[in-house]
Amino acid sequence: MTDASRLRDPQAASDLLMYRLNKLMAVSGSLVIRLCEGGYGITRREWGLLMWLARHPDLPPAELARLLGLDRARTSRAITSLQDKRLITREPLPGDKRQARLRLTPEGLAVYEAVFPQVKQLNQALLRGLPTEAVEVLDQALTLLQANADALQAENAHLPRTYRMRGGGAGAGDQAWVMRGACSTSFKWGRVLKVCSISRLGEMENSVTALLRMRMFSAIVTSGAVPSTSPTAVEMGPPLLTSSTF
Repeated sequence: MTDASRLRDPQAASDLLMYRLNKLMAVSGSLVIRLCEGGYGITRREWGLLMWLARHPDLPPAELARLLGLDRARTSRAITSLQDKRLITREPLPGDKRQARLRLTPEGLAVYEAVFPQVKQLNQALLRGLPTEAVEVLDQALTLLQANADALQAENAHLPRTYRMRGGGAGAGDQAWVMRGACSTSFKWGRVLKVCSISRLGEMENSVTALLRMRMFSAIVTSGAVPSTSPTAVEMGPPLLTSSTF
C-alpha cells in the first residue's frame, strides 16, 4: 500500500494523518521547547507571542489568542509571564481598560532576534532531501489542510467540550462535579511544595459544595501545608464537558 492510499484509507494508527502530523510536531517541537526554555527562559507558548508581536506590534490579546489557537485564559497567563520577564509591555486602550496594546520591549526584541534564526534553521532542516517542487506542493497542501481543519471545526461545533484542568472526560450530560486542588505552589527556603488535586466527587448541591470547599481550604491552611496568602487551594469546577489542548 502506498503512502497516499494509507492516508486516504488508514488501517492502523500509524496510517492516520493526524497521528503522523502529531508525531512530527512532538519530535521537532521538542527541539524548539529545549531551545526556548533551556536557552532563553521562555516557554514555546511565550515564544509564539513574541513571534507575532515582533512582526505585528499592538495586537490585542484576543487576536493573539486566535492566531496561536489558544484560549484567552492561557494567552493571558503567557502575557503576564512575559510582562514579569520584561519582554513585553501592555498598554490599556484609552476609554477601555479591558483592551490593550502589546509590544515587545528592547529585551523582548533581542530575544526574538536571537531565537528566530535558530528556529528558522530547525524548520529548514526538516525539509532536507525534498526537491523544490515537492516543497511547493507541501506548502499548498498545508494551506488546504488548514482550511479543511477550520471547516471541520465549524461543522462539528456541536461536539461537547472538555476542560482538562477540571478533570476532563465526562460528557455534556454528566452532572458530576469535580473538586480539585489548584496545585498551588508554595516556595519556602527554596523548597517547592505542591498541593495537588482531589479527584472527582459525586453530585452535590451548590450550598454543600461551597461549605466543603471552605472547610477543606481552612483545614489545609491550618495544617500549615499552604500559607493563607496562597491561591484558593480547593476549587469547585463546573459540570464537566470534554477535552483539547495546545
